[in-house]
Amino acid sequence: MKPSWKKTMLTLTASGVGFAAMALPVAAAQKPVVQQVKVSLDGQQEGVRVIESNGTSLIAIRDLANSFGIVPEYAKGQIVLNTEVTVELTVGSTAYRVNGEEKAFTIAPYEVAGSVFAPLNELVEALGGTVEKSGSNILIQSFQLAEGEFSSVRWISNDRVLAVREDDHALVLIDTLSKRSTVLIADADAAGLVLSPDGKTGIYTLGNGTVKTINLATGILRTVTKDSSVKTDLVWSADGKTVYFIQGDNQEKLASLNVETGVISKVLEDKVTYKSDLRVSADSKKLLYLVNITGTAKNDSNSTEESLTIDYSTAGTQLVSLELGKADAKPVVLTFDAANKLYPQLLKDGSAAYIRIDPAAADPVGALELVTGANQQKEAALGLDVLEASLNAAGDLLVLGSNKSGLLELHQVQPDGTSKSLSSFSLDLSNAVVSLDGQHTIGTVDGKVVLAAGSSVQYLTK
Repeated sequence: MKPSWKKTMLTLTASGVGFAAMALPVAAAQKPVVQQVKVSLDGQQEGVRVIESNGTSLIAIRDLANSFGIVPEYAKGQIVLNTEVTVELTVGSTAYRVNGEEKAFTIAPYEVAGSVFAPLNELVEALGGTVEKSGSNILIQSFQLAEGEFSSVRWISNDRVLAVREDDHALVLIDTLSKRSTVLIADADAAGLVLSPDGKTGIYTLGNGTVKTINLATGILRTVTKDSSVKTDLVWSADGKTVYFIQGDNQEKLASLNVETGVISKVLEDKVTYKSDLRVSADSKKLLYLVNITGTAKNDSNSTEESLTIDYSTAGTQLVSLELGKADAKPVVLTFDAANKLYPQLLKDGSAAYIRIDPAAADPVGALELVTGANQQKEAALGLDVLEASLNAAGDLLVLGSNKSGLLELHQVQPDGTSKSLSSFSLDLSNAVVSLDGQHTIGTVDGKVVLAAGSSVQYLTK
């Protein structure tokens, strides 16, 4: 199916104009070679004629018009393209207009063998599209790719992702097949939403404590609760009915929220402050979180200022687990070392994993630690400087790290530490997430969203 342009018309005007008398580029005088090539237009193969001139690709305007579903019109040496914008150009002149605004081609359109050729990139972009070259392949979209600085990319189906645009805090839905995008909502609070396990709903908190959900298909918002307490680190249960979170001004409590009724229930109130990075197991029987211990204040019996000291011997970030559904369950501290701990995850068998970085090391690198109980942990032998760890939709542990050659590798790691390499990347990929079917990897490179499949990489934003 060809692209559907609103109010589409291409007008080429040649009558009354002597092409031979026009000032043509050197390439035209040297009888440029017209090549018949295949281009990908919105994912479909189209045959077009192109000319290479001084490093610039020029395309036969009639071919591009046909591919776009545009009917050309001609009058007095002008070429007018009407889509959602109006583009006016003249054969032999670098000057052209887009909606009346003056612009200039790098090379003036000229006629070869009865067809007029114009710079490919500039013409497509004037029409509101984009051009991307991948090796010898020319990829054309009849629309603009989403633009901006993107982060926090997540799959919501095998061919759709949700990305946060940092520039305006917009949640942008991107179709990985067509590359078309839609802004779901632009809101700083919503930018931190957490996706439900089925990828259909997002949940987030406002600054006043209110919790909202958003339907990713319709964009409809729903208020779940107006409770004003501070809520952070929201995480869904596997069945999508409950959301667990850290509660309180000092992140001292754990609580749960019934998404349907809005009822909040206490899970833990142990007075231990600065909890973070909450996780829930797939069977909703265990929570995992970090506690940031800042040190203990000590002074004499008179509490004089001179005697006040801070004991940092126990300071650091520690991993803690809590069994759910047991009235007498107590938090269990799993780690006791001073190393930094990042990306904690609960695995399928109930064990835990995290990235360990020793800040005292001369050259700190990330190591994946697997935890089976209190002070029972081992390092997974991956041969990587581990950068990120996450779970896919099936609950498998995925680890992104840099190998000794400097290439990024994505590994799937089992609870026993065995692993297999899924893919490697020569580009500086971050926020890497594997699709639900395991066939593609989404991530960001320099703030742009990219789709990787084997050695093939496509940019979904610009």
